[in-house]
Order: sequence, then C-alpha cells, then structure tokens
Amino acid sequence: QKLVQLIKERRPDITLVTFKTTSDAPETLYEKCVLQQQQTKADYVVGNDIKTRHNILYTKYSVVSGDRGDILERLAEVIRDE
Repeated sequence: QKLVQLIKERRPDITLVTFKTTSDAPETLYEKCVLQQQQTKADYVVGNDIKTRHNILYTKYSVVSGDRGDILERLAEVIRDE
C-alpha cells in the first residue's frame, strides 16, 4: 500500500490532490485517473499525458480537459471555493 493511500484514511478532513502522468492515449489517462482516485480517495486528480500533452482535472463529479495552465488554474479555483 502506498503512503498516499493512507492519507484520507487518517485525515479525511484534508483536501487531497494527486497527480497521474502517462504516455498513452487520452482515454487511458482518464481510466488511470479514475483508478487513482478510487485507490487514494483523492478529491482531485490532475492527469497529464507526456506524449499527447493531454491534461485533465478529474473529480468524482466532473472532468475538465485543457492545457496544463488551464487545468492548474481550475484546480486553484475549485480548492479556493471549497
């Protein structure tokens, strides 16, 4: 079990952001972000494919795609608005 998987178990009150980097097709990036969120219980997963430069911000409720700057700005917005 990875350390990040223990964070929400021990501190469910914190906002957890994880990052997933792939070098596959964008569909695979989405699937891997879903799996990472399920395994870690992260509130947000930022996905980045290094070959396609496809970026997503994944939550249990929505998926946003865009360039890296847009995704990071959106992440800052949603965390600030919590």
